Amino acid sequence: MRVFGATVKGIVSVLAFGLLAAATAPAATGAALPTRETVLKAVETFAESPTSPEGRVAAEIIVRFVTDSEEVVVVVSPKAIPWLQTSRKYPESATLVTAYLAGNAAAQLKSGVKGDDAYAGELLVLATYAKLQAADPALDIPEVHNLASLESRHELKPYLEGAAEKLKRVPAE
Repeated sequence: MRVFGATVKGIVSVLAFGLLAAATAPAATGAALPTRETVLKAVETFAESPTSPEGRVAAEIIVRFVTDSEEVVVVVSPKAIPWLQTSRKYPESATLVTAYLAGNAAAQLKSGVKGDDAYAGELLVLATYAKLQAADPALDIPEVHNLASLESRHELKPYLEGAAEKLKRVPAE
């Protein structure tokens, strides 16, 4: 996984698991990686109900697969997860990061093409945010609203592609 332009395994999993806290069971150490089919089913479960107990277990599967598997490449840039770039901390951050990882990885697994798909990740972020807002109408994360605004103007994909181009110029560790 590429995080902010550098290859760093585990950073996103630490973030996601730290923020998911007690709601997510700890990952089994030394266990085999989930299969492609298991991950795709976990993405479906997470997308349907990201904050349910089943959704939290699915989140664990997704994060573990993305961080440990060689089958997918997920680039996490500041433009892809802007809600983490502010001084304000949102309790829903881990859920939204997981949505980004899930959408990105699922697109690669379904297409059979290994390569970052930030746009697919963001589409699941936006769908997940809508579900979170339906459950809590007071939820307001301006950075996600900005992504939704870009998408409504058909500018989200070019915006993310621009971020990916900038990261390609950053040397990996």
